[in-house]
Amino acid sequence: MAIPTATYAEAYEELSSTIEWIESLGLDPNRGRIRQYHRNLGHWKDNYLSATDEDVRNGFAEFINAIQDADDLVAVYRKFHTLPPSQLQSIKEKLSKALNGPVRRQDEQPRTTIARNFLFEALVAARLHHPGRGVTAMLDAKTDTGFKAANYKVWIECKRITSFDKLEANIRDASKQLEKAFKRNPGSAHKGLVAIDISKLANDGSKILVKPDENTLRADMARYIEYFIEQQRHQWEKVYRKRDKKIMGTLVRLSTMSSVEEQNLPTVATEWVVNPRDRLPEADQNFLQQLASALDSK
Repeated sequence: MAIPTATYAEAYEELSSTIEWIESLGLDPNRGRIRQYHRNLGHWKDNYLSATDEDVRNGFAEFINAIQDADDLVAVYRKFHTLPPSQLQSIKEKLSKALNGPVRRQDEQPRTTIARNFLFEALVAARLHHPGRGVTAMLDAKTDTGFKAANYKVWIECKRITSFDKLEANIRDASKQLEKAFKRNPGSAHKGLVAIDISKLANDGSKILVKPDENTLRADMARYIEYFIEQQRHQWEKVYRKRDKKIMGTLVRLSTMSSVEEQNLPTVATEWVVNPRDRLPEADQNFLQQLASALDSK
């Protein structure tokens, strides 16, 4: 899938629409970091052509790192802004918390991660909402999120991984939470996935991934996430061996600010991968393959 691109003006207008939508849900984006993203993007929209080298050194690098969160908020807007607010109570609650937190990812501390944790939950819901392909987010899920597809209801617990040392513990917590969901919803049609975001393991927000062209960027993103799974999947498989077999596997997300030299283009590069657990029944494997195909669409 091609990495989406937009002019600064287009990105500014879409973020403006996102802010209006958030306001229509009864939230106040003025109290959080999104207004700063909006001001930054407005500034560079108007001044990037005339910016001096000193201007770039003083502000541009921080701007393109911060704009990653704005891009995440816009992704949620794209999927859900056409739905009536009455169906979006859970998304509203997640966004209400997501508006807080430090502006820069590198300034996150254990006590300030909650804002981006809730944004990740909303992002997973958005990513799994493809009504035209028969995949629909469950916006009333009692878990972090979930979706319906075919004859399945899939419950999802989400974890942002900020330390390799905490990976196994996070998977264990998510698995226990899914087992509680299975007790509330018995039956073979109910399944589970653990969704993890490993973005901060690759980039705490202070760096930009620079690649010569889009193909190289996409290949390197895929290579990184595949290597991570190869090296770390034993940690979640160790947990899954003791947990309910309805847990089908792990949804892994990697996102980072990047720059494509060929186009002189700063962009947000994102990769999603579904990793089935060991010895998964064939029917569930086929289902996850169909899910992976949906994830490759917009």
